[in-house]
Amino acid sequence: MDRCIFSQKTLDRRVHIVYKLQHRSELLNHYIMKKIVTTSFAVAALALFASVPAMAQIIIFQDTFDPFISASQGNCTSPGGVAYGYSYGGVSSYTTAVNQTVGVGGTAGLNIVDNNIASGGSGGVALKYQEQTLSGNTDPTLADYTLSFDAAASNTGASDVPTMKIEMQGYLLNNFGGGSSGDISTMSDVHFTAIDGSYYHYSLNLATAFAGTPLNPESGTIQFFFQLNSHTAATYTDTINLDNVTLTMVPEPTTLALAGLGAAALLVFRRRNA
Repeated sequence: MDRCIFSQKTLDRRVHIVYKLQHRSELLNHYIMKKIVTTSFAVAALALFASVPAMAQIIIFQDTFDPFISASQGNCTSPGGVAYGYSYGGVSSYTTAVNQTVGVGGTAGLNIVDNNIASGGSGGVALKYQEQTLSGNTDPTLADYTLSFDAAASNTGASDVPTMKIEMQGYLLNNFGGGSSGDISTMSDVHFTAIDGSYYHYSLNLATAFAGTPLNPESGTIQFFFQLNSHTAATYTDTINLDNVTLTMVPEPTTLALAGLGAAALLVFRRRNA
């Protein structure tokens, strides 16, 4: 009788031990699963917000000059803006007409010719391009904007190697309203990749490549001056073709990323306390 009672107690104790082990195993599995879910969620959240800068690029304007619409006095209009030609410096004879030319991939582009027939001093011609109805440029940080374009340069006559200076003038509101909002120029001339008539792509950050009276990038109107600089008083003909003039904005991802990571952290905290 005593032996049977002892055996039953021993059996009960062993069953209790097995039950405790099973319960602890279940708790451990639950803890491991929570860790896996929490870690996976955090990694996914970090991956998502790490991709924000790439997804956030916004094209403020892009002008391919297709179609090219001729206007009086050698000016031109395009779907995006208006372009004019003008001269500067001591050129003796020049042409400021903005003409249609073959752009990248055989589409239309803009052409301006600096033709100094008689020796009369250095100078050149330039193309003034206006965007008068800007919108979407809501980031106040100049460093978040990039001006890009395709350009082809060629020269004949003198051993002149043309360069290009770019100036940007802003106005607060559309159609030149609200007064000046800044005036910046390239800190050094843009040297063409090659003077061979072929198109090359150029990309300039507005904060690092330009200097001057700080430009408000949220301006409603911006006009661009693409100035072809010639460096000789001899007879020469310099030509520049432009295509795909584009202004892009990449907003600072800091605020968005912090907000997103904060939400992720809150969800992780709730999961841990669930």
